[in-house]
Amino acid sequence: MLPAGWQDRLVVFEAPGASPGQGLCLEPHDGVVSKLVAHREKDQEFAAALLRAGLVDAAVLRTRIDLLPVSDPVKRLLHDWVAAIKPPP
Repeated sequence: MLPAGWQDRLVVFEAPGASPGQGLCLEPHDGVVSKLVAHREKDQEFAAALLRAGLVDAAVLRTRIDLLPVSDPVKRLLHDWVAAIKPPP
């Protein structure tokens, strides 16, 4: 499950030597929110590590959570989870 507008935020990946091929990848915050809504322990650990390393921003995650096609209680659960993760120093 992905937040609304994810298609507009795809990131183009071009590897040297793969010309003319290119890949489209999820923007990191969209990918993390998708993992969080799946609610698997391994995905939560991965998302927490990205947050703690400063590779994704909690404020952007909160914005993307609000764009998910899920119920308000699920959004609150995800917001609470993000708030519980300590940001990088």
